[in-house]
Amino acid sequence: MECSNCENLRAQCKELKSEVSILTQKIDGLLEVLFREQTDSFSQTESALVQSSGTNTDEIIGTSPKTFQSVSTGTDDPIPCQSVGTSTDDLCAGNALQCSDSNCTISQIFKGVSNNTSDLPPAVASLNETHGSVSDVLFDLYCEASTVSQNPSIPEPVEPPYLLISGRPLAHIDFQELDSETSFSRIHATRSTRYYGQYPYKYSGTVHEACPLPQGSSCLQRILFQLKTVLPEFQFNSILITKYHDGSDSLSYHCDNEPEIVEQSQIVTISFGETRSIKFRSLSKSHINGLTELLVEHGDIYIMSKSSQYIYEHCVSPDPTDQPRISITLRLLSPPPLPLNSTPSRPSPDAPQWQVHGTSTETPTPDKLTVYISSSMFRKVNESKMSSQHQKAVVFFYPGATALDIMNRLKKDPKFSRLNPDQVHKVYLLCGTNNVDQILHVNKQNHSNFIVNHEIDEKQLEGAKRDIYNLISFIFNWAISAEVNVINILPRISSCRNMAINHLNSFISHLCNNIPRVTMIKTEAHRGLFSHKNGNRKNQYFSRNGSDNVHFTQLGIVRLAKFLKYFAHN
Repeated sequence: MECSNCENLRAQCKELKSEVSILTQKIDGLLEVLFREQTDSFSQTESALVQSSGTNTDEIIGTSPKTFQSVSTGTDDPIPCQSVGTSTDDLCAGNALQCSDSNCTISQIFKGVSNNTSDLPPAVASLNETHGSVSDVLFDLYCEASTVSQNPSIPEPVEPPYLLISGRPLAHIDFQELDSETSFSRIHATRSTRYYGQYPYKYSGTVHEACPLPQGSSCLQRILFQLKTVLPEFQFNSILITKYHDGSDSLSYHCDNEPEIVEQSQIVTISFGETRSIKFRSLSKSHINGLTELLVEHGDIYIMSKSSQYIYEHCVSPDPTDQPRISITLRLLSPPPLPLNSTPSRPSPDAPQWQVHGTSTETPTPDKLTVYISSSMFRKVNESKMSSQHQKAVVFFYPGATALDIMNRLKKDPKFSRLNPDQVHKVYLLCGTNNVDQILHVNKQNHSNFIVNHEIDEKQLEGAKRDIYNLISFIFNWAISAEVNVINILPRISSCRNMAINHLNSFISHLCNNIPRVTMIKTEAHRGLFSHKNGNRKNQYFSRNGSDNVHFTQLGIVRLAKFLKYFAHN
């Protein structure tokens, strides 16, 4: 049965139909824009709208997208209303209208979302109180259509333009040292640059040719070494160093979207020196005025993705400062394409080698090398006995050498320079033994004798730590895919020597705990290889030429060699 107010509802429905037709006409026009510019993504847009309303669009609007697109704007044309199983004309004629007071089926068509009747057509607003307000789907659809990007080839921003690593991880790096050792090879109008890379790098008419990374201890090597502790998974084979001499040196808006930069890779920039402003803005016209500013300080590291370069551009803006800034930007480049009708050539054995930092390349088993490096501790270690069918042992020893001496002598050793770092599987390093007497100011005549009342020189201690760090850094960057194992400094008899040894071993332990691929081998902890449980040294393994000799007997050599060979093959 029909309720008593159905006649009034029929009149209101006629007026409602007219208002809905006007809305439909507007939405229909906007949908043409949607279908023209985002045809492939329409289903995603509809899904997002459905999620915001909590129900199905077809049920609310009463039509499928295809039918809705073809709705006529004429006032007498029917608008399908599948949600109630009838058309608007049927409602206006009173046919099949089952109205039970407040449960009238009109409320199923326009379920209330908006409570602001001033935004609604008059006929709809009059029904708002008893039958609910117009569905937010119409309003959301209108807003969605009216804000469609006019340039669909540029994606809307979906990720932040950068990620800043907190804590200024490289703030301890000396700017003056980095500046003085860097030979800038190219002078631009607003900056100077130096490039190292496995492949050429081209941008904005500038071409940097491939250039090997310099070997040896340097501020740059220490920076790269420390970067691995912060971003152990980061891969790169290109380093661009840029110097901004003062605030007038700047870099205009640009994107690092060169085709040679590997897709899905990361671009890492380290900043040193003066604080400068890096500005980011979206490439989308609808967001062109939305600027993001990043102030980079000395030691800051920030990351951009290659994919973000298609969404944002960035610049180094001018600044009133008169102080310099140096940035180091690291990228992963792909090899340049070969010319047509050409074949790859085998590189010369003398050509500089560039290993992709951050990768671990597995070499064939017979070609693996295990390298042993020490002052005089390894001088009686037999290479052939340390080798096996799986790996070849190579031993380097430099009697009386401190950590700094070992590094300098390795660089000059022809045997070391002939090694292929890509084949090095493991490195075992024992260093710092000869730094102990320097820390205590013990003269060479007492090098193997028992000493008392020698105090630690803090300046010498810090120097020894720096030299050990530089040696480990050098080896780490030389054999980038190898495991580096640092053996603790072995115990002595003199308590003041052991005090200095404890300082250095604690430093080595802390260093190894924070660097990937670098491990400290503790011969005495849990093993007691050369000391008793009470801490006293097992003197049978050390030479008796002197009351506190550090050199091994043959028994000690065999014990150490067996211990290291076990580690090397497991």
